[in-house]
Amino acid sequence: MERKAKSGIMLTLLIISMLTLAFDVPPVKASGTIYIRADGSIDPPTAPIQRDGDIYTFTDNINDSIIVERNSITMDGNGYTLQSPLAGSGYGFDLTSISNVTIRNTNIKNFFYGIYLNLSSFSTVFGNNITNNTRFGICLNASSSNTISGNNITESNQGVHLGWSNYNIVLGNNITNGTLYGGYAMTGVSVLYSNNTQVSGNNITNYGYGIQLGSASNITVSRNNITKGQEGVMLSGSSNNTVSENNIANYIGNGIYLHWYNDYNTFSRNTITNSSSCGISLVSVNKYNIFSGNNITNSGSSGVHLFGSHNNTFSGNNITSNLYGVYLSSFNNTFSGNNMVNNQCGAYLESCPYPRSNIFHHNNFIHNTVQVYSASNNTWDDAYPSGGNYWSDYAGVDVKSGPNQNQPGSDGIGDTPYVIDADNRDRYPFMNPWTPQAYDIATVNVTPFKTVVGRGYTLHINVTVTNQGCYTQTFKTTTYSNTTIIETKTATLENGASTTIAFTWDTSGFVKGNYTISAYAWPVPGETDTTDNTLTDGWIIVAMIGDLTGPEGYPEGKCDMRDVYVVARAFGSHPTHPRWNPNADITGTLPGAPDEKVDMRDVYVVARNFGKTDP
Repeated sequence: MERKAKSGIMLTLLIISMLTLAFDVPPVKASGTIYIRADGSIDPPTAPIQRDGDIYTFTDNINDSIIVERNSITMDGNGYTLQSPLAGSGYGFDLTSISNVTIRNTNIKNFFYGIYLNLSSFSTVFGNNITNNTRFGICLNASSSNTISGNNITESNQGVHLGWSNYNIVLGNNITNGTLYGGYAMTGVSVLYSNNTQVSGNNITNYGYGIQLGSASNITVSRNNITKGQEGVMLSGSSNNTVSENNIANYIGNGIYLHWYNDYNTFSRNTITNSSSCGISLVSVNKYNIFSGNNITNSGSSGVHLFGSHNNTFSGNNITSNLYGVYLSSFNNTFSGNNMVNNQCGAYLESCPYPRSNIFHHNNFIHNTVQVYSASNNTWDDAYPSGGNYWSDYAGVDVKSGPNQNQPGSDGIGDTPYVIDADNRDRYPFMNPWTPQAYDIATVNVTPFKTVVGRGYTLHINVTVTNQGCYTQTFKTTTYSNTTIIETKTATLENGASTTIAFTWDTSGFVKGNYTISAYAWPVPGETDTTDNTLTDGWIIVAMIGDLTGPEGYPEGKCDMRDVYVVARAFGSHPTHPRWNPNADITGTLPGAPDEKVDMRDVYVVARNFGKTDP
């Protein structure tokens, strides 16, 4: 009997050995959670990790999680695998309240989170293969100033997720083949409740949302390849972001999708092709966004679609071979310098209760089956002599000139209007396609961060400028309070590009009162159209410190319970928080300089001045 038992054991071991060789599966050797302790020790000490100073190198595969408790170290997977013992559970690398850690060269798979950074900063995740992690490939929660670069991330519900995390970089990753998890959307890169982050140079394929920004600000999304999914780039509740030079293709929804309350964003020089719905779609209260120099082709529905959105600007875009070039159910938007070419309908405008709802000038409507259909009143020219649009089917002649086209001599403008219908006509149609000026700089937005500032304190102002010309230009921009110079800065822009410049106004030396804020982009050599170089947009009250409001909603010359209430109500908020009130952000770590949060420093300013009256 004993001999038979031994023979059975030997046979079992032989079969296991043969199966291992047959399938060539490398054994995952270590099991049990591994800790890199704060003192640098490895727990358990038998884990297949070799320490050399602050570098920890795998010597074999590991079948569990690693919790890092030490700062300023490098975890080098050395090509080995870190794998969950129970598929879809746990964290691969777990960093909580840790800084300056590098994770590199590791195959990380089958966890719930592949890599998790919580309250951690100044860390780098580089050159890893992160596969089949159920929820997140990489997740950052309340973690700032980290870099995620050169990783291959595949088969996760979300490739890279940043929540409440600022000043991070997501660069040069391959993020592919999203998977379903519960009711959560598959997202390549999601940036939620975060600011001042760069998402650039990534390849993102087969995710429901390629890149998603939610309640995010000052995010740069640039030079990514985003293909195959539901929405290419989606924004909701986000402001002051830049989306530029991305290649967005083959989406069954929209290439770029703005949904609910997105303001002051800039979209430039993106290439958007083969969207089954719309190339660019704005739905529900999106305003003051700028779209310039984008190429939008072969959309199943509209190249550009606006619903319930206003005060947006579209300039210098090529909108070609779509069902509708532009489809509007919105008001007070401006389209200038765009090419609407070979669409079934160049522009389709639904009825709108506002008179002269949208403005179109200096566009080229070329060989659209229907140039325009309009069920609302709109403006189709920029008056004389600036002119209207070019229409490839215009049959008029140019032998006259002048505002009434009744003076001798031609002027490049047709002598009779281009009639769309009884309520819509281009009074000054161009005889030839409109081409942009070779040299043309414009100021398109001026945004003070608040409307009330204490005398002697500072105010931040964002100014957006664009290069509408044909060549790269370096130029100055100056901001003013009334007629007094605040600051002058220099920018360099390629043709068709826009940028937002941050200015700071030190109100020391200014008397209390109301001030109008304006910006002036200095003309470049050869520029002839300077009417759009200056923009006035915003007024500021310089008041007694701590005086934020009064019975009429503006400072009254004393600090009282109304001012306490303003700060108390906004306490704990930040720019993407629903209770955010920028006027309550009175000061920060630098006295008198706001820091985009309302905290005890602001409470202290009001408390210190409580009961005071402006002399």
